[in-house]
Amino acid sequence: MVVIVVVVVVVVVVVVVGVVVVCGSSSSRVVVVVVVVVIVVVVVEAVVVVVVVVVIVILIVVRVSLLLLLLVAVVVAVIAVTAAVVVVVVVV
Repeated sequence: MVVIVVVVVVVVVVVVVGVVVVCGSSSSRVVVVVVVVVIVVVVVEAVVVVVVVVVIVILIVVRVSLLLLLLVAVVVAVIAVTAAVVVVVVVV
């Protein structure tokens, strides 16, 4: 879960910096885009966390190795980040 939180923070920072660079720091559009980006990323990551927890519980019940659990968590985090970035690009 810590990995997912770190990935989320990095993505939000990168996206915010990218938006400011693209739009210019004085643009009023920056505030709107940043707010939308943060909301989208938070919602997407909340869904991802729920999915990861459910998958981990299922895998633990089935008794799968911890390495596979970590792999699943990382894959889901990457997919979520990719989805968030795609949404951000579409919004911008």
